[in-house]
Amino acid sequence: MIIWIGINGLGLMIEIRKVCLSVLFLVIRGLIRVVAEKILELFPLQELPPQEIQVPDLEELAYRATRVQKSLQIQTPVPLIDEDIKRLGELYRRYRAIEELPANAKDFYKKAGESIIP
Repeated sequence: MIIWIGINGLGLMIEIRKVCLSVLFLVIRGLIRVVAEKILELFPLQELPPQEIQVPDLEELAYRATRVQKSLQIQTPVPLIDEDIKRLGELYRRYRAIEELPANAKDFYKKAGESIIP
């Protein structure tokens, strides 16, 4: 089997009989490096001056996030048709407090927590 690899005027003919794939990989990797160098010759990069890293004020970010989250309003979807359509996840039970969990769920989460936190 003969493979012809040609990139931007560079050509390489490889005859594959018992050539190992790692050799083929190295050849292709070398071609990619050559193409990258040719692209840099055509489009040279300019040296950029280092930029100052601006550290955000975490308290200000937390305040803004809290203010935005408090302004959000929960809206129930209004169906276009009058049928009672159950939404995805609407039938799932929701437990807002640990006291609402069934006994077997409390035991499960207790054991799971013990295995994570030593």
